[in-house]
Amino acid sequence: MAEASYQSGHTKTQSGPVGRMKIHRGLVTEEYPDLLLPPNALPSIDVKVVSSRMKLPRASLIALTQLDEDPVFTLAVFSRASNGELWRMEKDSASLLKLDQRLKQCPAFTARTPDRSLFHGHSPAKLDCRREALDQYLDELLNTPLDTATAEELCRYLSTNTLPPYADEVGFAYRPTGDIVHSIPENRCALTGYLTKKGKNFGGWKARYFVLDGLQLRYFESPGGTYLGAIRLQNAQIGKQPQGHDGNSTEKTANDGDFDDQYRHAFLILEQKKKDSNHFIKHVLCAESDVERDMWVDGLKGIDQPEANDEAQGSKPNSLDRPTAGAPENASAGGDAPQNVQQKVISGPRDPQIISDSTAWGNKAAPAPITSTHDEKKQRKRSFFGFGARSRNSSDGHDGAFGGTESGISPTPVQSAYLNSTRPVFGSPLAEAVRFNAPHDVRVPVPAVVYRCIEYLESRNAILEEGIFRLSGSNIVIKQLRERFDTEGDINLVTDEQYYDIHAVASLLKLYLRELPTSILTRDLHFEFLSITEMTDRERKLAALKVLVLKLPQANLTLLKYLIAFLIRIINKADINKMTIRNVGIVFSPTLHVPAPVFAIFLSSYEAIFGVDPEEYELPVLAQSLDANAPTVDRSQRGAGLANDARTRSTEL
Repeated sequence: MAEASYQSGHTKTQSGPVGRMKIHRGLVTEEYPDLLLPPNALPSIDVKVVSSRMKLPRASLIALTQLDEDPVFTLAVFSRASNGELWRMEKDSASLLKLDQRLKQCPAFTARTPDRSLFHGHSPAKLDCRREALDQYLDELLNTPLDTATAEELCRYLSTNTLPPYADEVGFAYRPTGDIVHSIPENRCALTGYLTKKGKNFGGWKARYFVLDGLQLRYFESPGGTYLGAIRLQNAQIGKQPQGHDGNSTEKTANDGDFDDQYRHAFLILEQKKKDSNHFIKHVLCAESDVERDMWVDGLKGIDQPEANDEAQGSKPNSLDRPTAGAPENASAGGDAPQNVQQKVISGPRDPQIISDSTAWGNKAAPAPITSTHDEKKQRKRSFFGFGARSRNSSDGHDGAFGGTESGISPTPVQSAYLNSTRPVFGSPLAEAVRFNAPHDVRVPVPAVVYRCIEYLESRNAILEEGIFRLSGSNIVIKQLRERFDTEGDINLVTDEQYYDIHAVASLLKLYLRELPTSILTRDLHFEFLSITEMTDRERKLAALKVLVLKLPQANLTLLKYLIAFLIRIINKADINKMTIRNVGIVFSPTLHVPAPVFAIFLSSYEAIFGVDPEEYELPVLAQSLDANAPTVDRSQRGAGLANDARTRSTEL
């Protein structure tokens, strides 16, 4: 789910982060008083899945009745201008199908309906597929020009079964005053939310509601529901599944036999047995995302232990307790983990250190030497985590699902990224992407994924393709390309042996732009750009925009000029590709988080704002380095020939 953070001296309850706490009603009009969103405001909002977990609706829980109601997933409406969350909605699959049938009456709407089978089951893999399918469906829906009647039907759907922003958000709470299941003493940190659990007592995956309460992690059937049990955290060992080891194979589908057995976004708790301190009970819990999983792990790291434990370990009175960073590698898959050495309590390691990259957890050897050759062999045969995709037995040498190694030490993903000078590009700040993820053979100040996508689209005459950027490509191809750019840094799509559908490449470009952490106009300048739209005099408006774009960071300005020049070339072929200024704006204004009126001016008055004809704009070539702030030399050639020209000229410098 979305972010949660510590609020020092402040109550952070499940209403969400500090900010908007009530359903936003600023869009309500006199013409549509019963709708939170009128049809003409659709271009100003975005809708995303905030929880793909199927659970009982909140109204049912509040009423303390569990009727035969269909389980629901949770959507959120966001402002495209501020990225702020406006409200949430709980929806079941039946209401979505009903909406889809109504939308299909509009000829322009061609989005594929999510498969019904995706709305059944709690497996982590199913949750990921459900979220992906819904997000793609909603993205296509909001990028489709709808007639007024159909748009009104969509707005009605988005205005019902609503919740306040950040409702049911996983988060921390200090001195909670809300409906927490158990009374929590003052200053104790509690973390609550749904997690997926699978064990020998279950008939499969189950969603349980967990409450971190001191040294216990309690779990219930639902918020306020039946108490089912607790996990003791004192002397426990904790580890988490690193990114890239979640069994998220693009070649698997929801129908594959091993698909539902995959652990994703998982973390592990080894609970020390009460009667035998040398044995542990293994608990594997899966969150909805890596971010949510990390929140749980950080919450467990922040547990305060009794003062007696601190004194026994000789810790300083004011030191911050942390969980043990290392953990045994010999946890058995059956649930018990024999341990040959005495472990420290969760918050008192012998040599306290905070591991910011917790993917190293579970890779570190036990904190005491192994006593015998027999024990060493025994440890190497068992993984600390002991679980992964069910393609092999858990007793294999090491568990690749969680990055365990025989030596107990391996480079973390972050360390490997630095060693290879390659960092994941999707979701990283633009300036970092320009510096660390630029094309290898062309010294241009844009991320490789942007350059390669546009280069490929131009080489394949995508500007003549009907519906370019409106039609989506294959999810599998998009995911494969994303993973390759994140791991390899740069892929020359033009010379690559594999053929790629132009719609998949266009969708990849949109995906990258959509996942930029901030607006391309920057947070500091966003409202200045927005205020310009209120000017009535066109000449003053263009002059103000010309000055304002020069205040943008160099990486932002270059990407904006490069991308819009390419989009204008597409618009110039609108008689063939049907992508008019309006249609391009519908797609890219929300993608770039640029207000629609501002984006329309960029498209219609490019030369007046940027000082160059869009047909003549050429990417500058970096003189010496790929730093986003490096000086540039104007060099040139668009399209497929740009690489050769830039390579030739850079040898002259």
